[in-house]
Amino acid sequence: MIRSSIPLILAALALAVAPAAGFAQMEDASILLPTDISIHDVGWGQLGDLDEIREFVLAVVETIVFVSAFAFHPRANALRTDARGWVVQSSMFLFGLIGMLIGFLVVHHGFLIGFVVFGIGGLFRFRMESSSLMDGAILILVTLIGLSVGMNLPVMALIATGAAWITIWFITTRTVSVLELKFEDEDMLSGAMTRLRAALADEDFRIVDVKKTDFKPVIEIVLSHRKPDAGQIIPGIMEELGKSGYGPKGWYVV
Repeated sequence: MIRSSIPLILAALALAVAPAAGFAQMEDASILLPTDISIHDVGWGQLGDLDEIREFVLAVVETIVFVSAFAFHPRANALRTDARGWVVQSSMFLFGLIGMLIGFLVVHHGFLIGFVVFGIGGLFRFRMESSSLMDGAILILVTLIGLSVGMNLPVMALIATGAAWITIWFITTRTVSVLELKFEDEDMLSGAMTRLRAALADEDFRIVDVKKTDFKPVIEIVLSHRKPDAGQIIPGIMEELGKSGYGPKGWYVV
C-alpha cells in the first residue's frame, strides 16, 4: 500500500516544486538590466540635429490636437459648472505636454530617463500645497525641465521650456471667474438678468454657465474674460445695476 502510493507522492512533490522553481527563475530574470544603460546625444551639439527638433515640434502639435478632442468635448464641457472645471480643461494641455515630453526623452535619449522619472514620480505621491491644478502641472513641468538640464540635455530643456511657455500663454488668454448674486425676490432677479447680461457683454465678459439656487433668488454666473482686473470692473457694473433699480442685496466674485 505504501509502495504503491510513493509514485503519487513524488508526482505531487514535482508539481509543487516546479511552479516555485519557474517563479524563482522569472523573478530573477525580471531584475536583470541590460549593461548599456546610457544617455546619448547630449550637450548643445543637439542644436545641429534638425531632424530631432522637427520631430519634437511635430509631437507638440500632435499632442495639442489630440488633447483638444477631450478639452473641447461638447458633453464634457456641458458638465463643467464651476471655475474649477474650466481650470481642468486648460490643464489638460499641460499634462498632455508632460506625457509627450517623458516619452520623447525616453525614446530619443535612452530608457534610463524612464527609471529616473519613475523615481521622481514617487516624490509627487506626497501632497503638495498648490493654489490650482495648473500650478501642479507647472511644478511637474519645471521638474522635467530641470531633469533634462541635469542629464546634460539642454537643447531638449530649451525646446520644452518654449513649448510649455507658449502653451501656458494660449490656455491662459482667457481666465474664468465666478460671480454670485443674491436678490430680494424672483421678480428682481428676472429683471436684473437682462440688464446684467448686456452690461457684462459690453465689458467683454463671456457668460459660460448660469446656475440658479432652487427656491431662492440666488444666482451663480461663470464668466470667461481677458481682464486681470475683473474684481475692479464688476463693482462698477453692480453700481449701474443698482441705479436701474435692480441691484442685488449682496454679491461676490471669485
